[in-house]
Amino acid sequence: IRYNLAANSYKRYISFKVATNVSPTTMASILENSDILTGVTIEEDFIRKYNYGTYIAHIVGYTGKINSTELQELQLIDPSYEANDTIGKSGVEAEFETILAGKKGHETILVDNVGRVMEVIETVDATVGSDVYLTIDVELQKEVYELMERRLAETLVSRIVNSVSDRDGTNIVIPITDVCAALINNNKIDMSLIESSDTVAATEVYNTFSSHRDALLLQIEAELKGTVPQNSLPENVGNGVKRLRTLLIETEIIDSSKISSSEDIQKNWTNGTISFREYLEGAISLDWINIHNLDVTNEYPTQDEVVNAVITEGLRLLAQDRSFDKMIYDSLITSYIISNKNICLILMEQGKINYTESEYVTIQNGGSVYDFLINKIKTLEITPAELALDPCSGACVLEDPNNGNILAMVSYPSYDINYFSGTIDAEYYAKLLDDASTPLVNRVTQTKIAPGSTFKPLIALASLNEGTVNPTEAIYCDGIFDTVLPSIKCAVYPNQHSHINMENAITQSCNEYFCELGYRLCLESDGTLNFNYGLARIQKYAELFGISTPTGIQIPETTPHVTDYNPVASAIGQGTNAYTCLNLARYTSTMANSGTVYNSSVISKIVNKVTGEETIYEPVIDHEVVLDQSTWDAVALGMNQVINLVYTPIAEGIPATIYAKSGTAEENKNRANHACFI
Repeated sequence: IRYNLAANSYKRYISFKVATNVSPTTMASILENSDILTGVTIEEDFIRKYNYGTYIAHIVGYTGKINSTELQELQLIDPSYEANDTIGKSGVEAEFETILAGKKGHETILVDNVGRVMEVIETVDATVGSDVYLTIDVELQKEVYELMERRLAETLVSRIVNSVSDRDGTNIVIPITDVCAALINNNKIDMSLIESSDTVAATEVYNTFSSHRDALLLQIEAELKGTVPQNSLPENVGNGVKRLRTLLIETEIIDSSKISSSEDIQKNWTNGTISFREYLEGAISLDWINIHNLDVTNEYPTQDEVVNAVITEGLRLLAQDRSFDKMIYDSLITSYIISNKNICLILMEQGKINYTESEYVTIQNGGSVYDFLINKIKTLEITPAELALDPCSGACVLEDPNNGNILAMVSYPSYDINYFSGTIDAEYYAKLLDDASTPLVNRVTQTKIAPGSTFKPLIALASLNEGTVNPTEAIYCDGIFDTVLPSIKCAVYPNQHSHINMENAITQSCNEYFCELGYRLCLESDGTLNFNYGLARIQKYAELFGISTPTGIQIPETTPHVTDYNPVASAIGQGTNAYTCLNLARYTSTMANSGTVYNSSVISKIVNKVTGEETIYEPVIDHEVVLDQSTWDAVALGMNQVINLVYTPIAEGIPATIYAKSGTAEENKNRANHACFI
């Protein structure tokens, strides 16, 4: 209330909202006491109601109360904006705020000395804002979202095994214990309810957890005072110490802005060759510690006093930290100290899943937890997003190559923007922030990954146009490209493709063929090998085909990064190539229409509600790519064979010719690869 009073310069005739969505009881209480609550009243208001709220969240965005920075910016456009206004905060809501908002009405009133209305002198009605029509087919959007969720669940189920002994030695698998741990790690099971519950399963689990937690805190405290190097500590103790340091940075006791990776003390900590105490002593000498945030009574404390104060505060923070508690639960579950059975029983007891009495009794009597959880994932009673295990996310864009219009643009997982309408539901927002699947991120426009083999058609087009290869030329693949180092293996290694031309190289995604094309792009006219020359040519064509530049879409997008390292690896979509799903869609559209690079668009038209005037958003051509039609056709032939020979079921029942390319993008050897498809 004080903030709003100040924001309105304490003008008693300007009203502002104290609370929204109040209960009937509150409303009645305020109205009954209106004689003593001077200036306080109840008013009906409108809120945005979003149909398909979860499916369109990242496109449409949401509204919220204006902040001081936004107020200053918008008042430069329209001086009528005030501190009480609700405005668009993200997506189309934000980008088209001034068009959607309309014009305010106003009243001139006569009031007495306590602000009571005596007479209404003048009333001017508000003018409704314009309607903004999207290019999105919302039913298609919904269908793609649900299909993606189902496909992710199927992929997840295919990777879950009953025990670590079921590993096949090649694929990264997920033991069922990891699934049980994920139920707590990503808040499907509420840790606080385990503590307060008196069921047999919850009591047994909490007692086990609390005893191990207390013992681990004592171990960590002992090690913090010693000199054992970080990499020599037991794993759970070492992880606890690392988390403690993170908490000290988050609370600004360790000043992250002063930490320098070039300092020996930081290098040694990163390598794990020093103890936390030695790290603190070095940090103190480098003035990285903010003693004003510590409970130190001495005005000029000694180094030991500061170290002890930091450790004391760190242990206090750790003992209250939910992430530390989750770390302990994870360790206890994956090591079978807490049983999978009890985790399943708690999941049902907390009402977080539909279940029958017979299912509960079956699990209670030792039935298969694996079968139970697999069934719940298959039926999406437990979603990939709720587990946040790989894979749990994805992005999909359907773009019309004839005009750049986006028909569907799905980022999974998403969130329900109805919780953000007008005011943010604090509890829901906190849940989203604590969600390891990061639903607030728009993976279509904000997440950049290496394109993998979906980049190969671009290299084929570039090489054909530069004259470094022709479609029928056969290049020999012996399974590994070792003309330059580091060598790059083909997917069929230790086997080989032997002699292979462009059509088959695209169809079979031969790495060695495209490494050779990347190598040839590095050869100057006199045969000199010049990697910078090769990179420049790849960069030229990436920009030419519209993959490495912003798409022009009307909502915020991250800037793509065209490769600037290793042109040979870059030719197979690695190097430092990093593009969004939307970048890939634009590049695909350019190939589909043989050279017209359209700006991507989610806006179809704007209709003035007062005059009925329509403003149509015409397609915007960024530029044209002029290549011989035979060049486009040669690459298209290989992409058509990807469907005809490799992914045949995709085309079943579809009365159209389809051209495609799959890609595998490697990011982290300890995680599964990204799957790309254009």
